[in-house]
Amino acid sequence: MRVVDEEVEAFAALLGAGDRRGAIQRAVELVQDGGSLGDFVFGMLAPAHVLVCERAARQRRLTPAFQQMATDIADTVLGVAAGNARPEAERSRLVVCVTEREHQNLPARILCELLRAEGHRVAFLGRPSHTAGVTKVLEQLEADALLVSCSLPMNLPCVPQLASAAHAIGVPVIAGGNGFGVDETRGLRLGADAWAPRIADVALAVERFRAGRPALQAVEAEIAQQQELTAIRRALTEELADRVEYQCGHMLPRGPRSRSALRSDLHNLLVFLESAVLCDARILADYADWLVGRAAEQHTHPRLVPAMLGALEDRLIFDLPAVGEPLQAARAQTAMAA
Repeated sequence: MRVVDEEVEAFAALLGAGDRRGAIQRAVELVQDGGSLGDFVFGMLAPAHVLVCERAARQRRLTPAFQQMATDIADTVLGVAAGNARPEAERSRLVVCVTEREHQNLPARILCELLRAEGHRVAFLGRPSHTAGVTKVLEQLEADALLVSCSLPMNLPCVPQLASAAHAIGVPVIAGGNGFGVDETRGLRLGADAWAPRIADVALAVERFRAGRPALQAVEAEIAQQQELTAIRRALTEELADRVEYQCGHMLPRGPRSRSALRSDLHNLLVFLESAVLCDARILADYADWLVGRAAEQHTHPRLVPAMLGALEDRLIFDLPAVGEPLQAARAQTAMAA
């Protein structure tokens, strides 16, 4: 069992109870005691937010409304704590955005405030509705770089469009966030010019860009086949649900929501497959492995996830050869786990 600091426990309780005033008061006390913004974020705010969401999930009460409440309070607290930071002289001009379908802005907002505290001028765009708007802001601010934040690998498919929009006006792109994985591979394949797993890496990348504009990274991803998957995803989900029900009906849990749950799992497998086709076969394998773990917790048939992957491969392999590697990797992973 993970040991949680008492201070983090207390702060998580404030977030979970919706106590905005109490959370703000505690944040001000901690920052005024001499701690840095980074100390507060990584030692208190981020772990408390993760803790309250994890506990709510285990107790089956992590609704979108609950998560939004906790995140909204954490965001407000972040702004208050950041107001006490004393930034150094301006170091660079940066624009930050999150990827399409990201429902969680907090990691990117934390990034923005920590960069501001270190003297960078930062404009946060949230989730852009179109790339033309990104290009316009980059031009208006004469940005040194575009930072693209992605928390979940299923949300990576829009990165090539963002990278192309920045590159069209000569602005380099920095990739960051858990969605980009543990090294630079995914980011570079999607068109980013640097990967920044830490705040310090952002500054290093910008300094490198300023020393000599990089040869902007070409997109190496399988965009055409990913886009075809996206176009047929809705119809394909229904078709695959019919196929799995027919072939593997004995494996499916009984109940009124059985079809809905199957559709949801197949839809998500297709979304993760799109990202895996683009840049990294491990993306689908990791998600499929998570599904197997969830199936074990819910006492679902252990062969159901491999069966869904088999149905996917049978349906897609001849029309879209790029799905072969990620589906085979996922089937191998789940065969060991099931």
